[in-house]
Amino acid sequence: MKTIGMIGGMSWESSLEYYRIVNEGIKTRLGGLHSAKCLMYSVDFAEVEALQHTGQWDAAGRMLVEAAEALQKGGADFIVICTNTMHISAEMVQAAATIMRPAASHWPVCCKASTSAKSTETIRHLAECSPPRRALTPSLTMR
Repeated sequence: MKTIGMIGGMSWESSLEYYRIVNEGIKTRLGGLHSAKCLMYSVDFAEVEALQHTGQWDAAGRMLVEAAEALQKGGADFIVICTNTMHISAEMVQAAATIMRPAASHWPVCCKASTSAKSTETIRHLAECSPPRRALTPSLTMR
């Protein structure tokens, strides 16, 4: 199983939802006591929101890059940005990511996701090292 690097904290409630959905899906798919291998870096949403409010989107994006770098050092195989608003920084995080891709070239170094059923199913498939059964939705952008 691959290790998911989750950038969360925007808000902590949304991070909890991503964690819950992914783990419920792994348990349903694999059964027993299985759960996702994951690391979460939770940013301080107050700091991110202050930068958003003043239009400093690049500075907010750099915070996510720092989080992605920490997750990479921690052993994440790919990165998920667990938010809808900060998807604007996905390309910046992708450009900075140095995580090696798995053998299948369509798997991501970094993706942004919503908590839609299709997006979370794709994240679970990535964690299980198996390609998704269906095409990715527009709500999940992959490099």
